[in-house]
Amino acid sequence: MNELATISAENSPGESSAAYKRIFSLLEDVRKDLEHMPKRTRRQVKRTNIYFAQGVNGGPVKIGAARDVENRLQELQVGSPIILRVMKQITNVDMFAEGKLHKKYADYRLHGEWFDECILQDVLEVLS
Repeated sequence: MNELATISAENSPGESSAAYKRIFSLLEDVRKDLEHMPKRTRRQVKRTNIYFAQGVNGGPVKIGAARDVENRLQELQVGSPIILRVMKQITNVDMFAEGKLHKKYADYRLHGEWFDECILQDVLEVLS
């Protein structure tokens, strides 16, 4: 017997309580919804920041995610022969946003998370 059924059997105020029945029905609906929801969406979705980084003289654009964008830019800079800058940043978004952007701009992917610079105009227009 599930927990809601146990509560119902032990604490039911009788057939005359319409409010009790309505609340119990709503709770049962929530329980059913949770049973069918993927486990990943049951948990609170983690929040992050999305950034668009590019060299100071143009070139490919990196779409990345990080909680601390400035720290991430410093990490990227160590392996880059050119000076990078953050062109645009979206703060406090769900962690799946980066993947959605990668899919949206998939036709412009150069390598990994680096995309043709032509996407930057679209990004700046959409996010301004």
